[in-house]
Amino acid sequence: MYRSLIAIASVYQFTVDDPLAFPPGSNGPGDLIGGDGALLQELIDRLEYITVNSASGEVTQIDVCSDTSGAGWATQPLGIGAFIEDLPGGAVDGDRGYYVFGSQNKNEKPTGENFQTRGFITAEFGPTAFYHSAKVLDPTDPAHTDMLFNSRARMRDLSWYTYQELYPFQANTADRSMTYSYAVCQQGDTVIANDNFHPIMMGMAETWLDYKSQGLNLDKFLVRGAEMLQAADAQDVSTVSHWEILNQRLDVQHFLSVFLESGLTVAP
Repeated sequence: MYRSLIAIASVYQFTVDDPLAFPPGSNGPGDLIGGDGALLQELIDRLEYITVNSASGEVTQIDVCSDTSGAGWATQPLGIGAFIEDLPGGAVDGDRGYYVFGSQNKNEKPTGENFQTRGFITAEFGPTAFYHSAKVLDPTDPAHTDMLFNSRARMRDLSWYTYQELYPFQANTADRSMTYSYAVCQQGDTVIANDNFHPIMMGMAETWLDYKSQGLNLDKFLVRGAEMLQAADAQDVSTVSHWEILNQRLDVQHFLSVFLESGLTVAP
């Protein structure tokens, strides 16, 4: 689903950039930009499926400690204000905004655990999908309002969950690692990624960019990604340098360009 959202949003943008084939007005009165309206509606429909929490919706809220099967989000979307305030003991502390599917990767679940999340899907695929979706939705179109909010809210939720649970801060760079598989009820790691440091990069960068586009600031997400790269450097025990491998990753290159643009620095 996440990869298809990225693809649909990208292809839709190509149609917007082709005014001969899809001129303004082709989707009815008030259409100022053109583009393939049917493709955009497909994106909105998929967003509604993957982001909503409703008793009547196909994706519902899951109680990860009492439910035994199903798919859904662990919480309602957290608002922007909660992320900006980030007060100890406040609205964000302890909240975990992530999506689970009970039938996924059963071999990774410890006894008694019915749900788990995968680090690279939650940290990169999800936030990036919601970022690209949000970029092509029109904030002035009432038909887009709900899914634009949901896209941004779920992007923040996944990045916050990554920040808190899948990649919590460790002062010693040698102790830092990326969670590959996380048991959500027991709230613990089940599989640790020892050298795969790149997946967090894209989600953190895209979330920071979206905040910036709204005139808001969430530098700590970008800093956390840089801390992961520090870990990759500190834990370089392979014959081929982690940095040599990482520098070939498009997601890392993208993150580094965003980080340089931000003007932020991190402690050595």
